[in-house]
Amino acid sequence: MSSPVTVWRHHKNIKNYLGQTGKVIVWTKVFIAPAGFEHEAPYFVAIVEFKDGARMPLQIADFEGEDLKPNQKIGCRKYHQTING
Repeated sequence: MSSPVTVWRHHKNIKNYLGQTGKVIVWTKVFIAPAGFEHEAPYFVAIVEFKDGARMPLQIADFEGEDLKPNQKIGCRKYHQTING
C-alpha cells in the first residue's frame, strides 16, 4: 500500500500519465472545496493506479458518484474550466 506522501510525490509527474488509462482504487465526494475551487464543489476525487503501479490523486470529471466502481478504468486527461464572471 502506498503512503499518502508517496502518492503526492508521484503527482508531480502527472504529465507523464496524460492520455493513459488507470483504475480507480478509492474515491470521495468533496463538498467544501479549498480556496480557489469553491465554484467546482461538490466534485469527486480519486486515487487512480496506473499500469506501472504509480498512484495519483485526481479530480474525476464526467462521472457521477453512482457511476464510479472499484477497479473501474478511467482515462487521464487535462481538464480546465474557465469561470466567467
